[in-house]
Amino acid sequence: DTGSLVFPQWRADWNGRKYSTSAININVSLAALNGDIQREENRALKTIGFNLWWWMRHYWLYLIAALLSIVALIVILRIYSKRSKEQPLIQEVPRDLFAEAIAGLSKLRKEKTWEVDAKGYYIKLGDLVRVYLGAQTGLPLAEQTTNDSLDMLKNKWTDQQLQAYQYILTRADYVKFAKGRVDVSEHLEALERAESLILEFKPAAHDS
Repeated sequence: DTGSLVFPQWRADWNGRKYSTSAININVSLAALNGDIQREENRALKTIGFNLWWWMRHYWLYLIAALLSIVALIVILRIYSKRSKEQPLIQEVPRDLFAEAIAGLSKLRKEKTWEVDAKGYYIKLGDLVRVYLGAQTGLPLAEQTTNDSLDMLKNKWTDQQLQAYQYILTRADYVKFAKGRVDVSEHLEALERAESLILEFKPAAHDS
């Protein structure tokens, strides 16, 4: 850099003797450059070629770690892909409500539950009829009282169907809530009417 620097006059007293200096003025300037000499900021950057062996010698640990990670990832992906192909797709089988209802009626008839537990018999019979017929009609029969469900079905069913439904549920209510006693013939009649109702609402898939 260019400029001037001034050293001021200096005075000293030593053992009674006085010493002094004159002020010094220093001027600084850059010497002119020859044509072959360039300033540092004007010099082109030197291109350094890529040395693979030097790079591997200094970073071999990182290179090995990267290769191991890639190999591990490939192995994991192959194992996962193989397992995915081996596992069969699980398809949910739709419930066959008609078959379940018929099987439930057959079980009640075979076990003769009314002989030892009339209340339990009518609970099972009433639930079976309400759930199946509710699914077939699209009405929430299982959530309604007997009178409410009859009102919902009044303009949708025939008189014979309504009478059969009422016969089953009124006896179920009588035994469950009033703790009444019903003759064996009425137990069987309720079972027969339940079976007839379910068969009347049999899905088309079961006609063949």
